Amino acid sequence: MSLSFDQSHYAKQIVLLVTLGIVLIAMYWLLKQIDNEMRANLIGTALIVFAFRALPSPGIGLTWWTIDILKFEPRFFAALDLFSNIVALLALLTLRRWLAKRSVSGVIATLTVLSAVVSLPNIAMFYGFHLWTYQHSRGFVDARFIATIDTALESPLSQLAVIPMLVWIARAAPEGLRATFFAVMSSLLNVARLTSQLGTHYLAETYIVERQIRDSTTGSITVNENYSNLGRLLWSDLGLTLLVPFLVIGAVEIAKRRRPSVQ
Repeated sequence: MSLSFDQSHYAKQIVLLVTLGIVLIAMYWLLKQIDNEMRANLIGTALIVFAFRALPSPGIGLTWWTIDILKFEPRFFAALDLFSNIVALLALLTLRRWLAKRSVSGVIATLTVLSAVVSLPNIAMFYGFHLWTYQHSRGFVDARFIATIDTALESPLSQLAVIPMLVWIARAAPEGLRATFFAVMSSLLNVARLTSQLGTHYLAETYIVERQIRDSTTGSITVNENYSNLGRLLWSDLGLTLLVPFLVIGAVEIAKRRRPSVQ
């Protein structure tokens, strides 16, 4: 039986590999145009930012849980989305100068820790933290309040990670190649986004979360609600959030220290 590309189980993996291959070819050509020191800095910068941007997310399972258990409706999600975009823009405008003076490794390390911290409220609410805060704040600090504050803290993180990379390109890229540098690194960030989506897919397959589904004709339940694996999914996502960027940062810093001794 033949399968079309869209129906193939490996469609996402194929798209990722093809896109990555094209980007690597472009980066290889770019690396040939610059000296050894700049080449090492470009590779290290690309790896660190890629590792941070390629991290998976809890995915649709967490969204289902907030809808079914926390009773968040579409209007609240729309408000959160608008709020997150405003906060991200304000954070970029406020912190751009500070970020421009920091190293890529330092910025990503800081953002990695912050990303782990802002994932904790979702884990806490899964275990009922919002019920405790609601009871002890006379109904003021409920699940929506926690989600709003968490969104305000989380929304700028991914965008802020890009600023040191762009500053490095603007300062270090040779004349006549800056536009190419920006284009190649933007393509690499797109590959990181595809990697993040694929990682999210694998997490969802490992820790299966199911939403209740009813037959549209009979009204009978065809799939039972099951959020028992959501806690393990959230903890796994937290572990990857902390582990992957710091492993890459550590490898890049070790390579930097060893470089002079090789020359």
